[in-house]
Amino acid sequence: MPKIISTLILAFIIAFTNPKLFSQNDVDTSKKKVTSKEWSLLLDESLSQWEVWTGVPEPSVKNLPPNYKKKGQGKNKTAI
Repeated sequence: MPKIISTLILAFIIAFTNPKLFSQNDVDTSKKKVTSKEWSLLLDESLSQWEVWTGVPEPSVKNLPPNYKKKGQGKNKTAI
């Protein structure tokens, strides 16, 4: 009886530890990988990789530039 149990346990271990049993077989691994030479540094001293965005600040924004003027009823309508 112990030999049968150990044989069943061994068969179970072999059957369910097969790496292909639960793996994805249809994965395409032929895609080109990105090399480090293709990366660009985003945080240089002048932030040259960033675009300047200007827009109308929301009313909750504080510490606006001193020359910024609110138009009518204190609403921000001018882009910074």
